[in-house]
Amino acid sequence: MSRTSFLGVAFCLVALLVGQLCEAYNIGIGKSDITEPAAEVNMMGYADIQQGTAGILNRLYARAYMIENPATASRVLFVHCDLHSVMQLVHQEVIAQLAGKYDGVYTTQNVVLHATHTHSGPGGTAGYFLHDVSILDYIGENFDKIVAGILDAIDQAHTTAESGTIRWNKGEVEKGGKNRSPDAYLANPKEERKLYADNVDMTMRALHFINDAGKLRGVLAFYPVHPTSLTASNHLISGDNKGYAEFLVEDKLGDAVVAIGISNAADVSPNLIDNGDGTFSSEGKTDIESAEIMGQRQYDTLSSLIDGESELIEGSISGKLSYVDFSNVTLNGIEPIEADLYMHKTCPALIGQNMAAGTEDGRELSMFTEGNLGGNIFSEAIGAVIKKTPQWMQDCQHPNKAPLLAVGLIELVPWTPTILPVQVVKIGQFAIAVTTFETSTMAGRRMRDTVKKALNVIEVELASVSNAYAQYVTTKEEYLTQHYEGASTLFGPNQLAAVQQDLARVAASVADPAVPLDRRLPSRMTTCAHSQRMSTK
Repeated sequence: MSRTSFLGVAFCLVALLVGQLCEAYNIGIGKSDITEPAAEVNMMGYADIQQGTAGILNRLYARAYMIENPATASRVLFVHCDLHSVMQLVHQEVIAQLAGKYDGVYTTQNVVLHATHTHSGPGGTAGYFLHDVSILDYIGENFDKIVAGILDAIDQAHTTAESGTIRWNKGEVEKGGKNRSPDAYLANPKEERKLYADNVDMTMRALHFINDAGKLRGVLAFYPVHPTSLTASNHLISGDNKGYAEFLVEDKLGDAVVAIGISNAADVSPNLIDNGDGTFSSEGKTDIESAEIMGQRQYDTLSSLIDGESELIEGSISGKLSYVDFSNVTLNGIEPIEADLYMHKTCPALIGQNMAAGTEDGRELSMFTEGNLGGNIFSEAIGAVIKKTPQWMQDCQHPNKAPLLAVGLIELVPWTPTILPVQVVKIGQFAIAVTTFETSTMAGRRMRDTVKKALNVIEVELASVSNAYAQYVTTKEEYLTQHYEGASTLFGPNQLAAVQQDLARVAASVADPAVPLDRRLPSRMTTCAHSQRMSTK
């Protein structure tokens, strides 16, 4: 028995002896394969049309964690997937099938579908042009396998529910990542930066699920590093460094289900060697060795957390979700001024030209450079041919963002989702802020603070790349530098403020159910998603 399991049982026994009750939940765990197809389908992540699948290095899984408070029958279901992202079409299909099978037990409100963000899995499940174009098609076989695997993992979690406890702890991962946009990070206020030891977060947080017999049934952990140890030259399906760490811990524990999700890692690379030419290299002699090195470090920390001191989770269980049109959010309490007519608004989605430069983990087009605040004849030509960016949109997005494509204004074929879910999950004194975006280090810190204040909980984790996918979110200060992450922040410089505003709104409803929350799925999104699904069949 691990130390965590032993301490959990001992704590409950002592509590019972003194006449107190150990906080018990019903916990259910499930795991199912979502690997498909293993040949001749382009991978999702690097947007490289030459990176097709040609075999399997390790399989991809959906891992489900169900928590129920037996006193209130309230439930939360967290499904962790070894995928680049759980696309909005996948999320909606899973929710629709759950509604038919479980009749309101699992809904958009209490279900989280989260992805590790591996760049070594097959794509083609988005139904939006921006995310499927490099795959060259919608891949129904992959979509169906993912949906079926997620539902199977959920079924297992539902049917294996038993009484148990949950504990949590956290620890640091040594040499667990490197900030790939340090200049952008330095644009954040000095006083804010002084609050933190580094320009990346090294903290892993873990939830441990233990049944009443003292058996550790599962672990759900989060750590902020990109699963990009495997480069665009890799053609083997893999969960990358996170998948390897999951394998190691599960192999050590025997039959526990272990997941390592992604938090604020948008600007965090697993490749620690700066080549001095705008690229990073990994520490291994091969991509696979590099993934194993970074995976081993996550394994080492999680193993120590499993064997270490932990805190009992106690309190209510709740999950709330609301859909937000991020192309048109108005910030509360901010009035526009003549010099900035859009300082209180988000904007329709726009790709900045510097996104085409790629990152230190994989450069794209040499004619584009991160941090370039001037125009580029190539981006101007692309915009002129596909969709020219009007002046009002340029003003809204800020002059620093040289436009590449005004994807939010392209109507014939939708390029990216704009109506997106914002979700908050409370598990006792531990909360999870759930966002669809890849989140920069400092942006994630601000999100955690927002939810922590709204809920008055002890700890908040961030589950990025969940329930849908719509590129990045950075701080406004980072956005204005227009490195890759800022250029990939689609909805303008106020996008993070909009996310925080809506996280606070949803968290307020979690804290007090009497606070009203609009839970409706907007009709425009329903129509769009339906048409996209039909057009790809």
